[in-house]
Amino acid sequence: MDGYVLGIALQRMTYGCMTVGVSVRAALTNAICRKSFAMASITKEMASDAVSFVASDITKIFDGIQARRGARRYLFGWRIILHKKANAANTQERGSIFQELLPAMKLVKYYAWEQFFEKTVSTIRKRELAIQSRVAFIKTIQI
Repeated sequence: MDGYVLGIALQRMTYGCMTVGVSVRAALTNAICRKSFAMASITKEMASDAVSFVASDITKIFDGIQARRGARRYLFGWRIILHKKANAANTQERGSIFQELLPAMKLVKYYAWEQFFEKTVSTIRKRELAIQSRVAFIKTIQI
């Protein structure tokens, strides 16, 4: 159910972003067109050059916005990588505890060491989840 609702929400968000993007691009095209055709030096013979000029300007602005967005995505990706790198030590520590613990499970049960290992692993897991929540926050902002 969660995946279904998430899929619908993402689809609606994408549709909303696309609608706003088309509206912004249309408004930008209109503003550039009005400015270029309002110039006193444009004649009927130069109209095709003005249209080419408008298309060129719109493409340059659009490329500039995409480059800025790409830089932002790069920055967020870099932050995610830093968090995952910091979290690797926690994952490795937790994994090594279980690697030692599982073969010796009879001894752990015999000496009733479950609570000790549970506390140790829970502490490590809390550190792991704290970093993973930061990664999830960054991913949410990035979208």
